[in-house]
Amino acid sequence: MKKTAYRIFVLMVFAFCLDMPLHAKEGTDSQWKVSVSPFAWLVGIDGTVKFKGRSADVNMSMGDILDNMDVAGELHVEAFNGTYGLFVEPNYLKMSEDVTATLPISGAEVKSKYTATTLFIEFGGFSRLVDIKNEAGGHNTIDLIGGLRYWDMENEVKLSVPVAGVDREAKTDTTFLDPFVGFRLKAYMAGRVPYSLRADIGGLNIGSSSTFTYNLQALVGFDVTQSITVFGGYRILSVDYGDSEDGFEIMQHGPALGANITF
Repeated sequence: MKKTAYRIFVLMVFAFCLDMPLHAKEGTDSQWKVSVSPFAWLVGIDGTVKFKGRSADVNMSMGDILDNMDVAGELHVEAFNGTYGLFVEPNYLKMSEDVTATLPISGAEVKSKYTATTLFIEFGGFSRLVDIKNEAGGHNTIDLIGGLRYWDMENEVKLSVPVAGVDREAKTDTTFLDPFVGFRLKAYMAGRVPYSLRADIGGLNIGSSSTFTYNLQALVGFDVTQSITVFGGYRILSVDYGDSEDGFEIMQHGPALGANITF
């Protein structure tokens, strides 16, 4: 999958470089604006978790996560003019699962609770390479994007055997910071039907970052008004962190639904 991500990224770079000399910033609007995009990313998770040299597979479908979800929320906020912009995007997911089992010999009841909390926040900016205003008043754009993605991943397991008065707890908390760079494209397939593509890569063992991270996103929307767009699509975010002893290699993927409001 890493090779596929590299190929997609390189193809986008090549296509954008071919396209850049053909278009000036005809539709550039220098007025500063702010856009807010609340959205729901309905993820499934696949991958491997490593602890002290031992590996465990993680395979949770979107349905599994929805069944065990406690809290989730995603928000994308941008401030931009016709040439440059800044954005921040916090993503938060907390889920837990309670399991009760009975020991086969003693018949004692064993209770366990697993809680996983994932927070990642993107801080970045972009430079607009192409801006073409179409006949309907929309903008076809290509942006160079870059920034940092902060990760905080916490896992907690609680185990208890009430009849024996036994309580155990184990907890891991991993934080790291990934630089990323990429491109995004927005264009219109019809007068009020925009689509957008984004591809970025990061990590690359810079400082305390991950070994490799890639993010792919494809969305299709509908302009309800000039300032409100509803959208849906698919997103893949893969991160490989750690070494052969401790770490994880997981992919979060699934449909995304939301709305964009521009002020």
